[in-house]
Amino acid sequence: MHNGFINNIEVKNKIEVWNLETYQIKDQNPNWVWNLDDIKEILIPCNIKWRIRLTKDSNIIKDNSIKYFEKEKNKIYFHSYLYINKKNLE
Repeated sequence: MHNGFINNIEVKNKIEVWNLETYQIKDQNPNWVWNLDDIKEILIPCNIKWRIRLTKDSNIIKDNSIKYFEKEKNKIYFHSYLYINKKNLE
């Protein structure tokens, strides 16, 4: 599990995903954390009800269920898999 840190380094630009719905999360850390400075794309199996959070420059930009995450600026693709291309988040 992660807590916003990867290898004990705070990550300021990241995507976090929990394999729980937003209402089910109390104090759980995300199951997956990706440093946006180190990746080009993400592909993982998912449930559209899982929680996802986008953080840029340590500011939370979006924090909701995967199905509500997509906007014109933050375009992601999901069905049984979540696909995020970093260039669609900028």
